[in-house]
Amino acid sequence: MYTSFCHLCGGNRTQISSAWGKQKVDRLATQDKRKWPSELDCSADGKNRPGKLADGSNLAVPRLSVCADAHKVDKNKLLQTEFVVPEFDPDTFQVLLDYLHSGSCPLSCLAIPGLISAAEHYDLPDLIQASFHHAKQFIRTEIACQMLCSLENYCWRYCAASELVNMILAFIETRALAIFQNRHFLDLSESMVTMIMSRNLEVPELHKFEAMLKWASNKVKPKVALNRMEGKLEFRNCMERLSKDLKLYKISPQDLIKSVLPSKAIKHERILETLMYQANSGMYRIHDSYLEEFQEKIQKQDSKLSEWESFDYCSLQE
Repeated sequence: MYTSFCHLCGGNRTQISSAWGKQKVDRLATQDKRKWPSELDCSADGKNRPGKLADGSNLAVPRLSVCADAHKVDKNKLLQTEFVVPEFDPDTFQVLLDYLHSGSCPLSCLAIPGLISAAEHYDLPDLIQASFHHAKQFIRTEIACQMLCSLENYCWRYCAASELVNMILAFIETRALAIFQNRHFLDLSESMVTMIMSRNLEVPELHKFEAMLKWASNKVKPKVALNRMEGKLEFRNCMERLSKDLKLYKISPQDLIKSVLPSKAIKHERILETLMYQANSGMYRIHDSYLEEFQEKIQKQDSKLSEWESFDYCSLQE
């Protein structure tokens, strides 16, 4: 998306000229001699007349240069009336122009990610503060994921956008379950999902695993449709990255065997190690029936599919 300055002044295009006036004047008029008094005659004859004021009609107009290398300036650019602003979309830039013209502008949570970045780009601290204040007051779970999606384009470049991301992540900590159920959660990038999962979310660990599984399954859908083997590899690697910090020991043995194990998204060895840790630490009372059920399910999986084919992609078809 590109933005053009031609929207300035209600759609009218204003050309900025470097000329002093509308008419080209090479010589000073007589009435200008009081403005430019000089003891030197700068007329064409080049003779100095000390002690006398030069005739105003013969004085040359002082010329100012914008830069020392004026001859290197592209004359076509001096006549340019439209300028490309690739950093921001047209709607964001239009709101910014409204603020510059009137000192006020309409604010909405969905527009704030781009607007707060533009405010930092053009050094408008009051607009940054107003945007933060509005976001803190009116942010909702329905739009939090959409704001994070927009901020991914700016948070690596602008400090204000990065701070806004942290504010939204803090907001999500107590509302994680509602965020996981939002359809826009699937639109987030892997880095943003990882940042969310690394927070102290007030949600059971099993729900975090289910959200990871749902997001990873949605991500690899296009790749599975083109190449099933590459899709399986991508799903496996994605789940390994996302579940790296997943606290499996907080998931009950029953849920590990009935929910996590059948998904085939977590390696069997890791699940078994978790069950043993839970038994040895006394966190849960592990019945022998749990371990027997675990072994039976592994044997059934291994008898049907190899380890490479053991990932469940039924959820991808839903």
